Amino acid sequence: MLRRFFSIERSDSEILRRVLAGNRDEFGVLVERHLRAVHAVAYAHAGNVNDADDLAQDVFIKALQRLDSLRDLTKFRSWILSIARNCAADFWEARRRERAMIEGHNEPPAAPSPDPAREELRVVLLQRIQKLE
Repeated sequence: MLRRFFSIERSDSEILRRVLAGNRDEFGVLVERHLRAVHAVAYAHAGNVNDADDLAQDVFIKALQRLDSLRDLTKFRSWILSIARNCAADFWEARRRERAMIEGHNEPPAAPSPDPAREELRVVLLQRIQKLE
């Protein structure tokens, strides 16, 4: 309980410095802090809890593996949410390819949308449409 209390008072930057110095256990504090936000992004894209759980786990694994590429430690939250959006996009691209293989279609790759907010809306709408009978 005391560890959790003191970890809340430390900044993400301070915790990140400790993780980068070799104390990987400290990364768990960041997971606790940012899990809800990452999971919310994952759920918005996946549309179900199981896939969102998997996506969130992948996000934190990738973040830990790529932590040395984070240039501004004060931007951890936006950086990890960016990873979450990218993982969700990869998830949907993999699903699209699986569906194409199953259906026997060779669909051309989708052109990237110039507006990320519009792309997120497209993904959410596609999820809702797929759930319709």
